[in-house]
Amino acid sequence: MNALPQAANRVLVVEDDPHLAAGVAENLRAEGYEVHAVMDGRQALDWLRDEQCGLIVLDVMLPEIDGFGVCRTLREQGNNTPVLFLTARGDPADVLERWTTQLHIDPDGRHVGRAVQRILDLDERHLRALSAGMFVYASVFMVEGVGLIARRRWAEWFTVLVTASFVPLEIYEIARHPGAIRIGALVVNLAIVAYLVARLRRRREG
Repeated sequence: MNALPQAANRVLVVEDDPHLAAGVAENLRAEGYEVHAVMDGRQALDWLRDEQCGLIVLDVMLPEIDGFGVCRTLREQGNNTPVLFLTARGDPADVLERWTTQLHIDPDGRHVGRAVQRILDLDERHLRALSAGMFVYASVFMVEGVGLIARRRWAEWFTVLVTASFVPLEIYEIARHPGAIRIGALVVNLAIVAYLVARLRRRREG
């Protein structure tokens, strides 16, 4: 039997929780797979340097090198073995970092790395608050959209209020971190508000 069929039937499990690793390995062996398990990202890379497998079951939160770091290193080395991420976390940081890996975006780059780190720094309470804020934000725009589709006058004024509500936040951000993009966004929003108010006044007077 040559090495390729053997490798295709072999699974590498990378999981630092021994109970979870044992459970995954047991189920895979019951399906006829040959399983090798390691407990951190560095051990996984060392093993894959000399061995081959058909699938890597990879935990995200690992000591030494995390799962995304392992996957990124493998792809840089030209190793395209399929990876199944194993994680109990469903927070946005995992999703974002997985996207950066799959889309070949450098997660250590200035902007992506900063965004990922900001999300990783959020605790569960702040994540719940962020989720609630996003829900309210989406609800506001849904109400606005329905009103505009129905051509309601209140929806047009609602659009003015929503757009104007961003102005104080934009001024605050400019005061903290001045920049051409932020100033440009403020100018655009102010112009939109002025245009909408003038349009509504003309319609009311007409």
